[in-house]
This record gives sequence, C-alpha cells and structure tokens, in this order.
Amino acid sequence: MAELDFSTLRQAAGYTIKELAEILEISVSTAYRYQSGESKPRAAEIQAIKGLTLAKHKGRSLRTKKDGWFTFVDLFAGIGGLRRGFDAIGGKCVFTSE
Repeated sequence: MAELDFSTLRQAAGYTIKELAEILEISVSTAYRYQSGESKPRAAEIQAIKGLTLAKHKGRSLRTKKDGWFTFVDLFAGIGGLRRGFDAIGGKCVFTSE
C-alpha cells in the first residue's frame, strides 16, 4: 500500500500550508517543499498530520470552522438520527425535508 504524501494528508486534515507549518513548528518554506515533493517530511511529522486528520474525523478537531467541515441535506428527516450523526462530526445541515 502506498504511503500518503504530505499534500494529501494536509488536505485531509483541512489545514493550509501556513497553518500546518505553524502546528508542526517548521518554516513555511519547508512546508512548501514538502507540498511540492521537493523534500520529504520526517516520519514524526507525517504521524502528527495523521493524528490531526484522525481527530478531525472523530469530531475532535483542533481546528474549528464556524460553518462546519461539510454541508449536507437531510431528506426524509424523520426523527433526525442521520442529522445528529453528521452534526456530531462537524457537518452543517443546509436543508431539511420530511
């Protein structure tokens, strides 16, 4: 199985290059070199980004986004079970219909 690259992990974690450079305590120019593939991040840096991604997907993100991580519509809403699950992981419902 191929290892995920810095760019893919960064995008999955939902951070800009500058934000991730600050979190990893590396220079922005180093982060750009990682992003372009010019140089490779250390294993500890990859693990840190994976941890941020995992935290995001478990609803415990260190980064907050006012409008939610993603938007969704709740069709045939019923008692709202699907909506509650999506809300818990950072989604924002933009439309509800019975």
